[in-house]
Amino acid sequence: MKRVSLVLSLLALLLFASCAPGALVELKPGAEELKRMSVFLSNFTEVGFFEIQDVSWLTPEDLVYFGVRHNVINNFKSRVRACAVKNCPHGKLTLEAKWVAESVKKYFDIDFKDHGDAGEPIPIHYDGKLYHFDRADGEKVYYAQVQTVSRDGNVFHFKGHLYNIKDKKDIPALFRAAAKAHTFGGKNTWALLSMETLWN
Repeated sequence: MKRVSLVLSLLALLLFASCAPGALVELKPGAEELKRMSVFLSNFTEVGFFEIQDVSWLTPEDLVYFGVRHNVINNFKSRVRACAVKNCPHGKLTLEAKWVAESVKKYFDIDFKDHGDAGEPIPIHYDGKLYHFDRADGEKVYYAQVQTVSRDGNVFHFKGHLYNIKDKKDIPALFRAAAKAHTFGGKNTWALLSMETLWN
């Protein structure tokens, strides 16, 4: 069953690839590099960013949501604090705006300064310094598994599948994504340009 599922997944991936850009150089990254690429893209899928036609179309509210959710998931103990106001009307948790800006810069290469409230899918309030919100739990979380990589100059094209982090046999979708080479904190990484997901 698992082999049949994998074959179907690969066939769908080939069909999905037929819409990809033209002259690309196929890369053969090793296991560690594939893992690093997968982790990079999982930073988007774990917060529910599955469809991004072009990052320039993302609204400030989208970027606020990404920055807050990314830090809640990955930096909860070091950056997220309880609201200092008793019975805080805007949520029990807070995050400094600088961490949102840092995350947006790291993953999108956007210098973010347009801080403000975000309403979907969870209410996030900005008080001029801190973001206030409540934790959203109980949602299915999907990670990205990169299977093939191509490059066109400074732009990398990734293809692979999504899987449920609680059940790796649950593979509900294929994806393709593009990202440019990017340096952050003195380390070579990528900045997302687009992502498209094909659900089963």
